[in-house]
Order: sequence, then structure tokens, then C-alpha cells
Amino acid sequence: MMSEMEIERYTSQRWRPTDDQVKMMTNIFNYGVTHPSRAQIVEITSRLRTFGDASEYNVHCWFNNHGNRVRRWQADIDPTGTQFSQLPLYMYEYDWVIMRAPRLLDLFPIPIIIDPE
Repeated sequence: MMSEMEIERYTSQRWRPTDDQVKMMTNIFNYGVTHPSRAQIVEITSRLRTFGDASEYNVHCWFNNHGNRVRRWQADIDPTGTQFSQLPLYMYEYDWVIMRAPRLLDLFPIPIIIDPE
């Protein structure tokens, strides 16, 4: 049987964002902030912390990985790059709707994404 310290050592250290965090980052990415600046990453991280643990490094990696995934999906859909325009991939999904006009921060063009429901 494993001791408590051994169990801690084998638990995953990988960041697993909550559904709200993923929704917020996806909406920010879809809004057009695909490569956030250092200051934007700090702001996004502070917002994500209201929904759970997050670090600036996690946010930076998520945006890098998500951008790579989107480019791969677009290449799978249209390898020649001639079928679709340069619109982001999410705009070709049937359930995509135009977002309401975002409220912007004074310094950063990051919309407030999670709507109170």
C-alpha cells in the first residue's frame, strides 16, 4: 500500500482548467486575442482565478496550444487553403452566433466573457 507522500508524488501536476476557464479563454481567442501580450496574460490569469487555480504560464501555453490546434483543424478541413476564407474556424460551425458587443478594459482589448445567467 502507498503512503500519503507516495500518492502525492504520483498525482498529476498538469493544469486542468475548469469548464468556465476554458469557455472564457476560448471566447477571448475567438474574439481575436490569439497571441496575448504579457500584460494581457496577467489580466486573463487574474480573471481565470475567480473560477479556479491558474498561472500565467498555464494561460500562455493554453493560447499557444489552442492556436496550433485551430490551425491543424483548418488544415484538415481545407488542406489547399482555397475552400474557405480567412475567417476563424469557429465561424464555420453551425451553432456559432455573433457575440454581444464586449465591454472592454481601459488598457486591454479583452472582453468580459462569462455572462451572468
